Amino acid sequence: MALRRSIRWRSLEHGGLEECRVSDWIDSIKVRAAIVGQAGEVRHGVLYEMSLRPDWTFESILLQRTDGVTAVLSRSRDGGWFDIRAETLPALEGCVDIDFEMTPFTNTLPLRRAPLAVGETRRLRIAYIPATTLEPYPAEQIYTRLEERLYRFETADGSFTADIGVDEDGLVVDYPGLFERVE
Repeated sequence: MALRRSIRWRSLEHGGLEECRVSDWIDSIKVRAAIVGQAGEVRHGVLYEMSLRPDWTFESILLQRTDGVTAVLSRSRDGGWFDIRAETLPALEGCVDIDFEMTPFTNTLPLRRAPLAVGETRRLRIAYIPATTLEPYPAEQIYTRLEERLYRFETADGSFTADIGVDEDGLVVDYPGLFERVE
């Protein structure tokens, strides 16, 4: 079933708002979003465009901040990672998904790509993209499906845990302390 949605989230941490559009086509999923928020001490906007395979596997993201900083991150079908200059990023080897700090949308990727049964836990190696630098680095995250529409998210080092509520499409509704959906 094709997914075409427009979603808005309010960022509780970055003091901003995101407007995100998801378009599920036959051969790809396109995501376009605009975020107004704060990264560190700097307040600015971020536009991002993401491409996913039909199975929700990450392919690429273009990030453009209103202060002129631009980043591109892409993943080839064989698992290689590349930056804006098409240079390889060996540190990201083994990562499948991304997590961009300023959006809850990227939490949907592993939930849709590899659904968990209630009670099941999965540890993932992801490419984490901080808002301040837009320079990705590898990180490990743990997802546990607690209920039909509730997941526990944990950093592998135990420094952060949150129970994330999602809708029928796996899109975040409530991410306590960080994001909430605006209807």
